[in-house]
Amino acid sequence: MRVALTAGLGVFCGLFLPGLLGIDAKFGAPGLTASAGVAGWLEFWLLRRGIGRRIGEVHVPKGLLPRLWTAAALATAVALAVKLAIQNAGPLDRPIPRAILVLGLFGVTYLGATIAMRVPEATEALSRARRLLRR
Repeated sequence: MRVALTAGLGVFCGLFLPGLLGIDAKFGAPGLTASAGVAGWLEFWLLRRGIGRRIGEVHVPKGLLPRLWTAAALATAVALAVKLAIQNAGPLDRPIPRAILVLGLFGVTYLGATIAMRVPEATEALSRARRLLRR
């Protein structure tokens, strides 16, 4: 279902929505990303509902989603700032080094923010990494 929904929304958002909004067709690419996000959230909701029917209600701990969204927004801002700062910066402005730097900073910032916000899965991931590095 997710694939069909993502494909359908992607075609609509990528090809038709820019024209309906009166904007340049090149802005259809963000529509593809948005359609995948919407489909992912819909799938998440449907899965939670299905699991709830089988084993009882499943809850996301109160306050978790705002912390995750905040961490994602912060990591995005840091990664975007670095991406813009290294434009025309010689060897760092090539696709592979730029991707390594920008995506690496996104990941480190996201992990650090979620640890700082006491997201249990993030602190567990850090603990597990520390245990593996001690071996």
